[in-house]
Amino acid sequence: MPFQKLFDIMIYETKYFKVNQDWEIPIPGFFIVASKRKVKSITDLNKPEAQELVAIVRKVRAAMEKVLKIKEVCLLQDESSSHFHVWLLPRYSWMKKVGLYSFGSILNYARKNRMDAKNIQNVKEAALKVKKYLRK
Repeated sequence: MPFQKLFDIMIYETKYFKVNQDWEIPIPGFFIVASKRKVKSITDLNKPEAQELVAIVRKVRAAMEKVLKIKEVCLLQDESSSHFHVWLLPRYSWMKKVGLYSFGSILNYARKNRMDAKNIQNVKEAALKVKKYLRK
């Protein structure tokens, strides 16, 4: 089964946003919060969307800590994309050797070096655990 299909797992959905595991980058707990409405910047969100975004990010981050025991996360939002989304990128010890604050290097390293069966299974299990927790 292609990696994309394996991880096209919807974690959580609200009126204005969807949360998915990032299937392109095999990092357990690497989630994308994407707006349903096509906007480019956080400044394009209306007040209800902005309020819901903060609530979702808080909820997903709390689940990452409670369920996956993730202690630190980096929130990323890049306006070079044509569709607004926020990444919740967990910090793992292996990232230190790549460069903890070099996000592009971390993502490229994971894409090239963490596509093995064991890690893919860890990513899938993490996504399903958080999905189950958020659906309670």
